[in-house]
Amino acid sequence: MRTKLFRFASENDLPEWKELGTGDVKLLKHEEKGTIRLLMLRDDTLQTCADHCITPVMELKPNAGSDRAWVWTTHADFAGQRPKQELPAIRFLNAENAQKFEV
Repeated sequence: MRTKLFRFASENDLPEWKELGTGDVKLLKHEEKGTIRLLMLRDDTLQTCADHCITPVMELKPNAGSDRAWVWTTHADFAGQRPKQELPAIRFLNAENAQKFEV
């Protein structure tokens, strides 16, 4: 599904949402372990903008009351040079696609 991905940049003096990229988000299931990983590549450069495991403790919440955006916390996102904890948000084109992602 086509989405825009953001991260909450709290390291700045004025915390803000920063856009990480636009592209298709994929949920990949490991055949042997059964673990699920979220992967997203930027359309223009094909660079990874999200790569982390989905764990049972993650809680998917509506972002700012929007019916087409979700937010959650990751313990280790591997899209950058080093794994780090992130607060990503994902926004879909419409509410229908956002509901499909929640399931």
